[in-house]
Order: sequence, then C-alpha cells, then structure tokens
Amino acid sequence: MQKPHHSLLHIENVSAKGRQGAVHVLNSRGPSVNAPVSSPVPISGMIPHHDLDSSMRELFGDISLADPAFYKSGPIDVLLGVDLTLSLLKGQTLSLGKDKPFTIRSELGWIIGDSVPCAKPLTSLEETCEDHFVRTHSRNENGRYTARLPFHTLPTRLGNSKNAIHRLISVERHLISDPDKYNLYRNFMKEYLDLKHMEPVPDSEINNVKSLYLPHHGVVRDTSCTTKLCVFDASSKNSSRLSLNDLLMVGPRVQPELFPILIQFRIFKELKAIDSKHTIKDDQPVKILEIAWLPDVDKFTFTITVNESDVWTKRKELSEVAKIFDPLGWLAPSVIISKIFLQGLWSHHLSWDEELPDSLARKWRIFQEQLPLLTNIKIPRCILIPQAIDVQVHGICDSSEKSYCAVIYIRSKDATQTLVSRLLTSKTRVSPVKPQSLPRLELCSALLLANLLQATLPTLTVPISEIFAWSDSKITLAWLKSEPRR
Repeated sequence: MQKPHHSLLHIENVSAKGRQGAVHVLNSRGPSVNAPVSSPVPISGMIPHHDLDSSMRELFGDISLADPAFYKSGPIDVLLGVDLTLSLLKGQTLSLGKDKPFTIRSELGWIIGDSVPCAKPLTSLEETCEDHFVRTHSRNENGRYTARLPFHTLPTRLGNSKNAIHRLISVERHLISDPDKYNLYRNFMKEYLDLKHMEPVPDSEINNVKSLYLPHHGVVRDTSCTTKLCVFDASSKNSSRLSLNDLLMVGPRVQPELFPILIQFRIFKELKAIDSKHTIKDDQPVKILEIAWLPDVDKFTFTITVNESDVWTKRKELSEVAKIFDPLGWLAPSVIISKIFLQGLWSHHLSWDEELPDSLARKWRIFQEQLPLLTNIKIPRCILIPQAIDVQVHGICDSSEKSYCAVIYIRSKDATQTLVSRLLTSKTRVSPVKPQSLPRLELCSALLLANLLQATLPTLTVPISEIFAWSDSKITLAWLKSEPRR
C-alpha cells in the first residue's frame, strides 16, 4: 500500500476518515490505471438517487462507456483528483443536444456528465435511528405499524414519574370549575379511547417501576380549526430531573416550516378553496394556515380580538401581543410599537402579575383601542401581475433609535409595461437597551435584510431577473465595501 501525501474530508458536510493506499482500476476494453488515492467514507449519497430509465443507454449508441450501467443507482467508490482526471481525458466531446447529458472521451471510455438527483448522506446518528427502526418495527393484527422509542440512554434513568398524578389532579380541579370545558375534555378522552389511541392501564401495571406517566392538559380554542386538543408533556422532569425527551434521539423536522409555505402560497395565480366538511362562502374569511383569506377578492385580512380588563399586568399584555399572528410581517409597523412598549415594561422591573402604573396602563389602552383598525387592512394574496414577463426583488432596510427593520417587495412587469409592486415579507427588531450609534443600528438593519433575503430567495419558484438591496445610510454602505477585518 502506498500512502498518499494528502487527505480529503468534509464532502457534502460529511466528515469522515479516509482510506489511504493505492488503487488499480481495470477496464476490460481499455488500459489499466494505477494511482495513489485517499478515499473518504462516505464520499456522497447514492448517485443517481434512484434508478433511471434504462432506455437512456440507447442515446449513446455503440460507443464504449466508462460506466455502461450509469443509469443504475449506486455509491461512489473513489473520488479522483483533478491531476489524475485531466491525465485521463482525451478532450474529444460528443454533444447530444440541449438539455441532454454531455460526454467526453477518456482512457477508460466515454464519460457521461449531467445533473442528477442525489441523496444527502446520513449522519451517524441518523444511521443509528434508521437501524433501530429496522430492528424494532413490526405490524400488529390491526395493520398498524409499531416501533420502539429510540432511546440513546437507558430508560431506567428516568426515575419515578408519579408527578403526573399531581398534574392530573390539578387539571381536574381546574375543569370542575368550568363544567362546559370539563364535558368537552371528557368527550375528547372518550374519543381517544374509541379510536384506540390509548387504553386503560391494568391494575397490575399501575405500580410497575418500568412504566412512565406523561402529564397532560386540555386546550380549547374556539377560533382555531382544531378547537379541542390534548397536549402531552414529554418534557416534564421526573424524580431523576430527566424527561422522556432528554433520553430520546432527536430526529429531523417532519413538517416543513411555515415561512416558505406562505411565501410559495402567494406565487400561485389562482387558488381554489375546498373543504370536505363545510361549505365555504365567498364573503366569509377562510383560515389558511391560521391566516384569514377572503376567497371573493383573493386577499388576506386580519381578525383582531381585544380583551377588556380593568387591571393590566405584564403577563396580560404579553398574552395580548402574542395573539397577533403575523408570520410574514405584514403588520410590522404596528406590531413593533407593542414590542417597544414591552421592552419598556422590563425596564420598570415589574413582576408578571403586578398591576401597571397608571401612565403605562393608559399608553397600553390607547394602543389597544386602535388594534381593531388592523381588520381594515387587506393584503393581495398573489404577488405577481398576471402574465408577468419580468420579476425583480427589492429589499429595503432602515433603522431608528428604537428599532430597525427589513422589508422585501416583489416588482413584476407584463408585456404592456404595467408595473406592480407588492409587499412580500418583513422583519423588525427592537434596538438594544444599551444605547447604540445610529450607523451601527443601520448596519444591524442591513444584516437583518441580508438574512431575510437568504431565507426568502430559495423559496421563490419564479424566475428572478434582478435582486436589489437598498439602504439610505452612506456609512453603512461604506462599511460593507470595506475589508471585513476593519
């Protein structure tokens, strides 16, 4: 074995130890090649990700291919360096036409190149989880798949979980004071039993030391699509100060994030509302991912509920602000006012349930009285003009002594040169409590815009002709053009 003078790591974000030595590549229809190699494991995922149509082989006729079975999915065995690769190439190319694979002749035969779907290699933790599922999953008599929980630590470390009993007593005590909610809770639990999502614990198993009890509580939201919900608390600490979540392997996100879904939701020219359970009226708002949508005018609107209270506390005000659901920042000019107000509350060092001073309570009531005006705002769902031929992205950032922001607009143009600019998304931040210079806050807003563009651009599925990022701060623009070390 010949030890090479280099190693190769971090391919597709995978760090692996390399196999070092010499490789002897044989080809029955061509010369052999002997070269030192350093091969990391794994090099990449399966390429292609899945088998391609075998008829693709017919595109190349009778020419001798370096890999005759290129259409079959398989791992990469060796990654060749550029020096060896160039020495093997003969320079002769063969064009198959536009949007077709390209070929180049080499000492080993004709090499085919093209973009193909490939899978990202699994990490060691993901491989462990997959192996655990393969070994432990089964199918019961009802056709349901079952699998054991993927513990990375022995479950015996969980300790006693009888604190769930105290949580249950507390939940029942709260429900007894609200009979209507108590009936909803009981009916929901009965439905859980009927659907076989749970079953009563046998008396012989109640005191089993290997059993784990999860606390739970009921949630009732009249304004939500799912009005009744039972939430199980797998993060509840047991006698060992560990929770179930602490001992389980953490997997990837199963559901996609809301932000890219809402961005893509605004690109479609037309949208149809279909509900299998209820008849949708065009003049009534429909909840789409918790955002009110008016089908008749194809616009988004907002539903604001204001709760009156004689005594305002920091807890109540924070709860009221959290009710304003604005994931894309359409209400940012109004929401930032509440954020600045809450920041001021913290400077008064009030407890969560301490009554606010009259001056602060008066300011909050003035702001709260104006919140219903937000229901008059209508946001067009589709951000593009019909038959758009040119689409530009314009990002703008700005700051003040109290806050800074970034906003993105989409500018589209049709064949008649008609222009339409529409708000896509925005982000706001409250300025730090410690005073900062205005140029530094302008720089913070530029960074906020850069991050917002980085999160937004990959979600736009329409061709973008130009991207602009605007700032009115000459100092910030000069800083951005200077060397980073300064």
